[in-house]
Amino acid sequence: MSENETDRDVTPIERAKRSWTQAAVHEVREHPMAYFVLLLFVIAGPIVTRFLFPEAPRGAGLFGGIAFGIYACLCAMPQRFF
Repeated sequence: MSENETDRDVTPIERAKRSWTQAAVHEVREHPMAYFVLLLFVIAGPIVTRFLFPEAPRGAGLFGGIAFGIYACLCAMPQRFF
C-alpha cells in the first residue's frame, strides 16, 4: 500500500491484520492535533492542580487532566471521531 492511499481504500480484512501498535500509530497520525491537545492537558493537569490545590494528590490532577483533555480533544476536532 502506498503512502498516498487513505484508510478508506483498505479492506476490512487488511485492517484486521494490523497489530494493535500499527493501529495506534495510524490513529495518532490520523488525528495529530487532537492527541496533541490531550497530551497538553495530561501534562498540565498535575502542574495546575499543584498550584491551585497544594494538598490534593497528584493522581487527582492527572485524572482531571485526562478528563479535561478528552473533552478539549473532542472540542478541538469536532466531527472527527464519529
